[in-house]
Amino acid sequence: KLHRPRVTAELVVRPRLLVALDQGLTRPMTVVIAPAGFGKSTLVSSWAADLELGRRPDSSIVPSAWVTLDETDSDLNTFLHYFIGALRTVFPTAATDTLSLLAGLRQPPPDLLANTLSNDIEGLPSPFVMVLDDIHVIHDQSVFDFLINWVRHWPRQLHLILISRHDPALPLSTLRAKGRLTEVRARSLRFTRDETIVYLEQQLG
Repeated sequence: KLHRPRVTAELVVRPRLLVALDQGLTRPMTVVIAPAGFGKSTLVSSWAADLELGRRPDSSIVPSAWVTLDETDSDLNTFLHYFIGALRTVFPTAATDTLSLLAGLRQPPPDLLANTLSNDIEGLPSPFVMVLDDIHVIHDQSVFDFLINWVRHWPRQLHLILISRHDPALPLSTLRAKGRLTEVRARSLRFTRDETIVYLEQQLG
């Protein structure tokens, strides 16, 4: 759950989409939304791998964390434990204050958890990317309420990427209007003619 999908040697490199993800780093959130089979996770995984190795145009190295979600993660407590678990693959001692709150006998209000985790993230030594894959399987509104809190007070070190089959229950129109959202959707993910040629040549020889 906390590792990027592997990228195969047969990957068709798609520079136009990688550039869109590069540009998204200047904004708080990127959403990659399309039906199953459009290569959403593969695209983001290959881009994140390049980013960690400084292979993107500005050569900056930006670490990334990854969570592949499933329906059992809809509970906010479970969701946050996986989020922090992924975060700690990059920053091993991160989010101590948030974990202390989660360890209490009663779960604190979502706003308090969101503010505490935001403060924990603000104290990290460098920017990073967090990818939440398959966010469409989350049905508990408390998870989205938690993320909505960040829309108002975004932790500056965090660039969040949501991979989904449909629009998540977030105020995307507000983020779009404020220039805080990058979107990669099915129309962009469809192969161009040139990409189709490359794919067929790789598969058929």
